[in-house]
Amino acid sequence: VALDASDAGVHAMLGNLALIQRKSDEALAHCDKALSLNPQAEALALCGLHRTYLGAPEESLKLAKRAMWQSPHYPGWYLFALGNAHRLLGNYDDAIAAFEELAERLPPQSPVPHTVLAFTDMEVGREDDARAAIAEVLDRQPNFTRTAYSRTLNYRDPAERARVLDSLREAGLPE
Repeated sequence: VALDASDAGVHAMLGNLALIQRKSDEALAHCDKALSLNPQAEALALCGLHRTYLGAPEESLKLAKRAMWQSPHYPGWYLFALGNAHRLLGNYDDAIAAFEELAERLPPQSPVPHTVLAFTDMEVGREDDARAAIAEVLDRQPNFTRTAYSRTLNYRDPAERARVLDSLREAGLPE
């Protein structure tokens, strides 16, 4: 920011750091700044991701779609923002489709795609699919746990965080 306060990407990344530190208002302020500066796709996607955690999935969905439109060869992680927004809006088929594509695009050792598929499948009552997704996670990373994953859940609403962790427990992810 000291070098260029008009760089939307810098503000989006500062928003990301604030989100990780659970400083919701600061994260939102940085993303609002980024979005006001004619952001490129990465800033849009990051701010879209932030919006899912901060309780604004409608906005998140718009930002993720705009990022994907701006950058048709977008990185796979954009699909996480898209899928999570769909999930929070109750568009489960769209969420699952995004998370399945995410699984195809991220490195095979990444537990994220199958973890998000597991808790989404549990939310729609697809328990067998959720358990199969957790089996994939544990095949890739045998020591992966709900505790480890919980560190990445930056939801402002503690009920959403609890819902995800409860779904993962029911799907068989160990503590």
